[in-house]
Amino acid sequence: MQNIKKIISLSFAIPLFSSMLNATAHQESIDTKKQDHNIMSIEELKNHCLQMRGNDQMKPFSIKVECSGKYTYWTEEQNSTQLPVTSNMSVQTSTKCGRHSTPESIFESNLEGQNISCPTLIEKEVSTSDEINIPVTINTCEELDTMALETMCRETITKYCQDNTVDLNQEDNNQNGYQQQVQQNETEGMCTLKTKQTVDTCLKY
Repeated sequence: MQNIKKIISLSFAIPLFSSMLNATAHQESIDTKKQDHNIMSIEELKNHCLQMRGNDQMKPFSIKVECSGKYTYWTEEQNSTQLPVTSNMSVQTSTKCGRHSTPESIFESNLEGQNISCPTLIEKEVSTSDEINIPVTINTCEELDTMALETMCRETITKYCQDNTVDLNQEDNNQNGYQQQVQQNETEGMCTLKTKQTVDTCLKY
C-alpha cells in the first residue's frame, strides 16, 4: 500500500474581492460595492474608517471582508527504484618465490541491484468556486492591512475548504465526462481539489 504523506503548504493566492463598511443591527451602514464613488483602496478605506471612528456622532459599525481564492500544497507517495551495482576486479597470481605467475585478469560483472526510496511528489490545488465569497467580519480599522487581510483570508479559506471540497481527480480516468459533471452539479458553494503537477523523483536516477 502506498504511503501518502502531506509534506508542506507552498503557496497562496487569496484575492481580496471586496472590503466594505457594513453595519450590524441598529448600526450605521456604508456599502462600497453599491456606491461607485465609495470604492477605494484598502489604505484609503482604513483612513476613512479611522475618520469615522473618530466621529462621536457616528454609530458603531463593523467591517465586512469577502474572501475568495486558492492555495496549493504538496503530498508525497512512497516509491522506490533499483539502481545498478557493478563489480570490476583485477586478479594476478604467482607462486611464493615468484618463479611462476599468471597474467593480470580483469573480471567485470553486474551484481544484484540496490533498492532505494524515491518518493513521488504531488502538488495539489484547492480553489473556491466562482460563486463563493466567504464573509469575515472585523471590528477594528487597524485590521485593514494588506498582509493581515491576506493572512485572515488564507486561514478562513483553508478552514472552509477542509470541510467543503469536491475532488475533481476522483474517478477522472474511469468515467468519461465525470469532471465536467462534477463541476456542473456538485461544486456550487464548494471548493475544488485538483492535481496541479506530479514529480517522480525516481526519474532522476
